[in-house]
Amino acid sequence: MFLLVAVSKTKPLSILKEAYDAGQRDFGENKAQEILDKCPNLPEDIKWHFIGHLQSKKVKQIIRYTHLIHSVDSLKLIAEIDKRAQAIGKTQDILIQVHIAKEESKFGIPLEKLSSFIANTMDHFSKYKNNWPHGNGHFHRQ
Repeated sequence: MFLLVAVSKTKPLSILKEAYDAGQRDFGENKAQEILDKCPNLPEDIKWHFIGHLQSKKVKQIIRYTHLIHSVDSLKLIAEIDKRAQAIGKTQDILIQVHIAKEESKFGIPLEKLSSFIANTMDHFSKYKNNWPHGNGHFHRQ
């Protein structure tokens, strides 16, 4: 299985509508405001992916729209996502962002700290232990 996410950041609605009409259903945005501006003006069956650095204070704004958050880089952010998703009765899939570029302007968990981050995540969110993935890289709650 593969998934094509059309990165629609900064693109006008007309281009997104054209892609949608051609069959594209997964779109990626890196700014909360872009999702908030575009969602009300596009079909409801679009799956929105948040692909940029996400601040905890923005989670509440986007949680109802996001299908998958690609850029999780802290336990604090996971906790906020979990809290906000539970508040609206939603299961929110996430991906952990790993920082391998060695560029200070990039975000993510440093590769050398990934194992301990995953262990800490599993400890803090052990209530979901029956839903941990087996090789697909997702952390999710059912």
